[in-house]
Amino acid sequence: MDQFNPQWKRLSRPITEPSDIRSIFREFIQAYTRPVSLQQPGSKPPSAMSSLLQFTGGGGGGGSGGGEPTSGHADASPELGAETVEGSVAKVSLKRTTGWLSLLLEALTAAVAAAAALDGQDAAAQQQLQQEKLLCQTAEAATGTAGNGNAELQERLAGMQTQGACVLVLGQQGRDRTLLVSSLVQIILAPGVRTIRGFEALIYRDWLLAGHAFGETCRHSAFSMSLSQRDSPIFLLFLDCVWQIWCQYPSCFEFNEDFLIFLAKHAYVSEFGTFLGNSEQDRENLELASKTISLWSYVNRPEVLANFLNPLYSAPSAGTDGSSASTACWPCLAPQALTVWAEVYQKQLLGTSQNSLAAHRQLLSHLHRDFTDTKLTVRLLRQLVSNLQEEAVSAGLTMARTGA
Repeated sequence: MDQFNPQWKRLSRPITEPSDIRSIFREFIQAYTRPVSLQQPGSKPPSAMSSLLQFTGGGGGGGSGGGEPTSGHADASPELGAETVEGSVAKVSLKRTTGWLSLLLEALTAAVAAAAALDGQDAAAQQQLQQEKLLCQTAEAATGTAGNGNAELQERLAGMQTQGACVLVLGQQGRDRTLLVSSLVQIILAPGVRTIRGFEALIYRDWLLAGHAFGETCRHSAFSMSLSQRDSPIFLLFLDCVWQIWCQYPSCFEFNEDFLIFLAKHAYVSEFGTFLGNSEQDRENLELASKTISLWSYVNRPEVLANFLNPLYSAPSAGTDGSSASTACWPCLAPQALTVWAEVYQKQLLGTSQNSLAAHRQLLSHLHRDFTDTKLTVRLLRQLVSNLQEEAVSAGLTMARTGA
């Protein structure tokens, strides 16, 4: 696009092809689900920081080909059967773990670039705004009609003050990587999407209605020997990216980690009909509305919804100037900020450790609930003291307190 129209500027290099994403994911799962790569309870999951630094430093400078990021990270290695020391991670595990983390970095980088342009505070967006203003002033000076006939342009310029530049996300079919980037942009900028209902609406609108082929991309597991051309964990990559942002901004999401794990599970194996079929036409032909129950209907039940609420969530407040600076969640793209989602990829190997993590979240929920109740009690006691002081002053029992 930027080759044919100089007003368009490329913000990010292409994301890895779906077929390469599938290969990287298969090798990542095969390496990371080996019992030898499982960390001891209480230890930090491997982030593969050193290898990822090599990826961002050595591999990021060359070209913009969509398949480049896969080189050097998903290679079949004869070290797969190498013995390792108990409690340490094999080199091949570190290498293949880095391949998946590099995909997360790619997707988040593209989303941050697009969100920064849309935010209006981005330098490129401000430069485009100044150019548009200059063109408008030049046109007015040439025609001698200052303030006339340019209402539409002025309205667009006013919108750019807060909305930023226009961003175009391109893809081959617009049903996989395009949805990945556009959805992450909304997660970063829109606080309403980070609520449970907003996130449900995002998946329904930008994934189900947009025609993401769940029936093909999520048909087989990573260990299946028969894979189709469309089989690729794009939606799981999206949920993993959301989880990375959730870990960095835990108080900005109304839902907890269990909600994301729940969606990751039911995208592949589910008794609900929400993720069946490749399009709305397929779901209508299969009559899923009458034969199955909607996943959202189940999630929105009060007794079920309570299990997915984040006790640390605090609703955002807009900035004093109405900007989105106070509500946007800009993810850190440093390699050490990314980690492996162990509760999804090592669920079968965690065993009692997974139960301890769930107990930890439950304890955190109870502590936050007690803290909230205590704050409410303190507020009520302060109000009671204030009322008693006013009654004492009106009865002449004490002097009115003057402010300093």
